[in-house]
Amino acid sequence: MNENLGNTARINPFIFDRININPFKLKERNYPVDFAHPFKSTFSLNLTIPKEYKVSQLPKNKAIALPNKGGTFIIRSKIEENTITLYVSFSINRKTYTSTEYFALKEYFKQIIIAENSFILLEKNKV
Repeated sequence: MNENLGNTARINPFIFDRININPFKLKERNYPVDFAHPFKSTFSLNLTIPKEYKVSQLPKNKAIALPNKGGTFIIRSKIEENTITLYVSFSINRKTYTSTEYFALKEYFKQIIIAENSFILLEKNKV
């Protein structure tokens, strides 16, 4: 969603495959987590900014890994001249996770949700 806030604009670049709710809500789990199969999702965005704007905030670069090579989440953002490049990669590398790995999965998804709630913030250049 884009928002016009006077001389600023806020853009949420996480419009595809966004995780809004942590599926892991239990305080403890006594049985394995089964994802049915491993999976990976990648998203890349190149956004050209009008010359009358400057970028004042980008999503922070972040890398999160599950223990035992269980999965990764990576965000990389950069700006070159007037083009923003954003790369997001999310993977679950195994079909099942033991009940002892539950808390790592819960924290992993929590951190992804936090990261995907960040915005690109643009400010109009002063004349």
